[in-house]
Amino acid sequence: MQISQKGVPLSAADLNISACGDDAEGLRCPIGAHIRRANPRDAEGFWSGRLTNRHRIIRRGRPYGAPLPDGAVPSRATVLYRAVADTVAEAARPLLLSGDCLAGLAVAAGLQRQHRDIAVVWLDAHGDFNTPAITISGYLGGMAVAMLAGRAPELFADPLGLRPVPEHNIVLADARDLDPAERDALAASQVRHIPATAGAMRAALPGLRDLPVYLHVDADIMDNTEVPGLRFPAGPGPTVGDVENCLTAITANADVVAACLACTWLPGEVGRGPARETIARLADALGTRLAWPPGDTQATATA
Repeated sequence: MQISQKGVPLSAADLNISACGDDAEGLRCPIGAHIRRANPRDAEGFWSGRLTNRHRIIRRGRPYGAPLPDGAVPSRATVLYRAVADTVAEAARPLLLSGDCLAGLAVAAGLQRQHRDIAVVWLDAHGDFNTPAITISGYLGGMAVAMLAGRAPELFADPLGLRPVPEHNIVLADARDLDPAERDALAASQVRHIPATAGAMRAALPGLRDLPVYLHVDADIMDNTEVPGLRFPAGPGPTVGDVENCLTAITANADVVAACLACTWLPGEVGRGPARETIARLADALGTRLAWPPGDTQATATA
């Protein structure tokens, strides 16, 4: 069989059929990898042959799904968030692992298709209560809680069909790192801003009146000396154990119908041991066991 690209015959070297000594980490995707059924590289390749011997095909960089539209970030991201909302709307108590907090808007939008009203418990080192009118950085991820409460709905809420969550049904824990205008906006709101302690959680949850709860945890809430690799570290803060205790208190005293473990990590950090250990411990506190097989980037979950 002759393989061609745009009508030009490809040689064995083009297809990279032999060992990939110049790509020891397996970061490139040879054209031939897309047509081979198994063992795209020989046992002399990367990771001492462990990946090859597990009969896995590497397809780094290959796009899946419909292309994102051209345009501004909100319109492009909304395509992804609609898919999240659709999945959550059909799921029973989903747990989402996300690289950004805006995905929480999609989770809430999906839950609102199942429940008339929801409450939100949000654990974060940052308030995420900026809006386009007051933001210093322009960072959209720093506006997620404000958008949940109905501010700046044109960016994500309206396209997702997200109804505003009443501010008195939102509990924001920690949020120790606030911009000045954000601090003022939060203080003037009805959002309940509490310390990230189990006792404060137990005291605040009865005010949610047994509503189904969306629980959101940004890993940057924790002390950055204990959780390295955060893109937006906020200095000294709760330990991993403190946050585990908070999650235990929440799940014991509220009807958690969905949860998200989110964080924006520095490049490559989410694949390292400290980040994975932290994510796994938080998931375990929520009753889900996460495990990453060696060499894999996608976790498997068991309840």
